[in-house]
Amino acid sequence: MSGHSHPMPTGNTCRPRLLWTGSSASLRRAVSVTLIFIALTAIMTAPLLWRAGQALPEHDDAYFSAWRLAWIAHQLPRSPTKLFDANIFYPTRGTLGFSDAMMLLGVMGLPALSLGMHPVLAHNLLLFCGFVFSGIGAFILARALTRQTGPAILAGIIFAFAPYKFGHIGHLELQWACWMPLALWALHRLFEDGSVRYGVLFGVFVALQGFSSLYYFAF
Repeated sequence: MSGHSHPMPTGNTCRPRLLWTGSSASLRRAVSVTLIFIALTAIMTAPLLWRAGQALPEHDDAYFSAWRLAWIAHQLPRSPTKLFDANIFYPTRGTLGFSDAMMLLGVMGLPALSLGMHPVLAHNLLLFCGFVFSGIGAFILARALTRQTGPAILAGIIFAFAPYKFGHIGHLELQWACWMPLALWALHRLFEDGSVRYGVLFGVFVALQGFSSLYYFAF
């Protein structure tokens, strides 16, 4: 055995952190990582990006998603109690609930759609954001576990741009997977220091995943 002693890592050293913790260095890292995932998303979705206001992914569900966004933007401000009585399959009621309502994505798209943005463009902007935020979410979790920026960026790239995601490019809700790694990040923090706030954050992230994609919520 060596006679040299090595200090044990302190709790602060091992503590997972968010993308930005308030310091100038972490702010620069947050901006850099965000720009990396924006650039990669632009490259990976290039054919669609150049026609974001005119074209949708070649899948019937993409048109369905654009309609869901438009319906929520139309009905929620006017008659929220009848939001799920969508204008399909009349006279059946509750028809928005026949599929994933994507409530969070609908609320996110509501301001732009209310100001006149075309549902196709709103759909594609949310699609691009789904890739970007998925990469950032996975980066936050991986950096918390490894405390290394490079491997965390690689983890974000793998998670955000996996073949599965492009196999479901026509399913808007399946691009919004960012809340799962953030929920796991909060869970690690909860087990680390037992703080109630991280338990609340875990529940919030799980709920946000459910309001973004019921499929991932069920998984």
